[in-house]
Parts: sequence; structure tokens; C-alpha cells
Amino acid sequence: MKEVKNMKIGAFLALLLVVCIAQGREFRTWTLADGTVFEAKYLFVVAKKVAMENRDGKQKKIALDRFSGADIELFELDPPPDLKISFRQKSSKMQYSDRFVLVAMPVISLYTFGVRVEKRSAGEYNHELTVEYFSIAAQRGFNDKYILVDYQTDSFLPSKENNSSMEVWSPRVVSLDKHSWEWEHPIKPRGEKYKSYLIIITDKRGKVIAQKTPNKWLFENVEDLRKLSIGNYMDDTCKRVYPGRPKALWY
Repeated sequence: MKEVKNMKIGAFLALLLVVCIAQGREFRTWTLADGTVFEAKYLFVVAKKVAMENRDGKQKKIALDRFSGADIELFELDPPPDLKISFRQKSSKMQYSDRFVLVAMPVISLYTFGVRVEKRSAGEYNHELTVEYFSIAAQRGFNDKYILVDYQTDSFLPSKENNSSMEVWSPRVVSLDKHSWEWEHPIKPRGEKYKSYLIIITDKRGKVIAQKTPNKWLFENVEDLRKLSIGNYMDDTCKRVYPGRPKALWY
């Protein structure tokens, strides 16, 4: 009974999502393969029929195979699949006590980042998805200094063979340093620390269909973020900046 209830809830949420997407669509002129021209708003596809709505609010269903190839592809891409997105990380630490006389017990954190994407909606989706993921660190002791420490892109086609999912790990190992100067009182950690991530998924048109991040400013400024190179410092508008300089203690 519980499984049936969950299936009903899932179906209702999927239908609600389709309705919300349809409300955001606009009226346009359609031309069928036989030359028939009409104006309507595309709603959804069900049982190989396309539901359309005219300006009077009346709906009708037209067989999918009556449309052109380009329109059929549009119906396949919109609405996009429901995706579950997870950011992954593995880490280990190394500690040294004699690297520098003036530095007390530096600790090196080694990170490897990855991402998992899983299609949760029913039905086939026969188009490749592109996955971008950015890994962000922050400079210790500064509230507005961030570092792009990794960027990767990959693609996959949801299918039965891969269980409609993809999990990929970056080949890059990110090294983040934590140390302090012995004469500082109180002792202030220096170096870098892991901060955040951004995952963006686009369809074959280059349209963003899903994204995930704990920090909205990363997605809001993604065009500037894409211009940075790994290792670049940035502020919270993703503009490149210089690293922060600790306050001088002696000369």
C-alpha cells in the first residue's frame, strides 16, 4: 500500500511539473507535415499524441507522427527529465612538522571531486546531457577570497545500460594547505579550505535544464566563472582578484 501511495504521489508531482512548465510556454505557429498551419500552445505529449491549446482555451490532441522532425525533437526535449544531482568528494590528510621552522605543523588536505546524476522521471530520453561541475575553495582568514580549484565537463546518454545514471570523478587531485605562524597570538590558520561547488546540466540545445549549488551567486555569475582558469582567485561576483595578504607582523 505504501509503495502504491508513493507511486501516486510521484505521478501527481510529475503531472504538476508538466502543468507548470506548460503555463510558461507561449503560443506559436505550427506547420504539420501535410502543410496544415495553426496557432497553439504546446502542453505535453501522452500516448504518442501532442496536447495543444488554442487562444480560446480549447485543447486538442494531434498524433505525434503528423509533425515535422524538428518539432518532434522539441517535444522530446521539453519538458526535460527529472534529475537527481549529487556532488561527491573524497579527501585525505598529510601532516608535516619540519617543513619550515616558522610554520607550525602544516596540514595538507588532498581532495578529489566528482558528481553523480540520475534520471528519476519515467519514459525514454534519447538525447545526450552535458554535465559541468566547478569546485571552489576559500582563502583562510578572508571572507571574500575564493579559488577555482577544479573544473570538469562530461556527457552521458541516460539508458538502460547505465541505469539512466552517470557517476564521474575528476582526474585532478586538489591540494589545500592549512598552516599557522608560530609567533601569532592567537594563532590564525593560513592557507585554503574547501568551500562550495556548482553543477550545471544542459541539453543538446545548450539550454540549462538543471543546476545545484549551496551558493546562488556561483550560478548567477556562471558566465564569469567559466572565464577563469583553475587556480585563479575570485570574489563573490566571480571576477578575478588577487589573493589576500596577511597583515605584516614584523619587518
